[in-house]
Amino acid sequence: MTITTTAQQHPLQPQTASKISAWTQQVLRGTLFVLCGVLWLYTLIVIGLCLFVLIDRTNVSWVEFFKTGVLPGLLTVIPALGLALILRFKWVSLALLFPTLFIISYYVPFFLPKSVSVPPDAPQITVLSFNILGQSRHAEDLAQIILDSGADVVAVQELGVDIEVYLSKALAQIYPYQAVHPQAGNTNYYRGQGVYSRVPIVEDDYWQYDDFPIFRWGRWKMFPSHGHQRVVLDLDGQAVVLYNTHLWPAINWGGGWNFTANDLEDYGHSEAAQRLVERTSQETLPLIWVGDFNMSDQFNEYGDITAYLTDSFRESGYGMGYTYPARGFDPFPALMRLDYVFHSDHLRSLNTRVLGDSGYSDHFPVISTLALVGEG
Repeated sequence: MTITTTAQQHPLQPQTASKISAWTQQVLRGTLFVLCGVLWLYTLIVIGLCLFVLIDRTNVSWVEFFKTGVLPGLLTVIPALGLALILRFKWVSLALLFPTLFIISYYVPFFLPKSVSVPPDAPQITVLSFNILGQSRHAEDLAQIILDSGADVVAVQELGVDIEVYLSKALAQIYPYQAVHPQAGNTNYYRGQGVYSRVPIVEDDYWQYDDFPIFRWGRWKMFPSHGHQRVVLDLDGQAVVLYNTHLWPAINWGGGWNFTANDLEDYGHSEAAQRLVERTSQETLPLIWVGDFNMSDQFNEYGDITAYLTDSFRESGYGMGYTYPARGFDPFPALMRLDYVFHSDHLRSLNTRVLGDSGYSDHFPVISTLALVGEG
């Protein structure tokens, strides 16, 4: 006798599977809806930030530094656009095209190959700008960085009294022409400036602005600015003017997230910059202007300077050229460019780069080789 059994499916099984499938689809739809909403919100925010960076011309330091910080944040547009394309969010993808093109147009020129042609017999000069952090006890390291750079002219900011004694002696053999104005100070209030040169220095002038009201230590007082310096170099018989400047820090960074802003410090920064713009723009000789400008390329002052001078790094550098804060100084990597080499149309920049060693200074040095193509 053969017994045949037939497997019977539980009557509730198809209904349960159907319910699970519907629930899963509902969750996926809900997730996509939320994700689309988040992407739309993100898109509106980044479009607003792009327009803010493009349009805003507020000459207030914390606003200008905010724009500086916005730019690297906008790099998130690229993966966001990729995600929108993968999920086939057509309108979000189209809306993200504007901030994507904006961020590409800002960053790509920093990484394009650059070529500058000059006459083969054009005299050349290599200039190094270095904020050495006035209270640094690493004088030997700083001197070695300068010597290894091979620069013809070295302009230093925050030149303290003690470190000047060591540097002037250590550099004397390679840089016999020295115009130094050391000053005592504390924290970032070292106002000394100095120029060490292989080529003759025929004029030297150092000054501070002493009419800026600053709130310090619980009271108002007339506080002297950082130092500024003008020297005239003899480059193969041609006089070349070099300005070595250190603009007042419009925002003070105490390490970590400790940032403080003061309206009058902001005023001291912009007013000194304006006075220097008025002075340097009157120069008729070939002009090189270097230093710690305590500003990014989003500052109005940067636009004022580049209206008549060329940013050497933009002309011949590769990458972002960030100089501050130097690696190993507090928890942040280098995030912005505060140190510059500008030059007049009498010169062309052949190569500009940021050196990778700061010798414990909070700034990386920037070095530029310039060719003299026109006489003053």
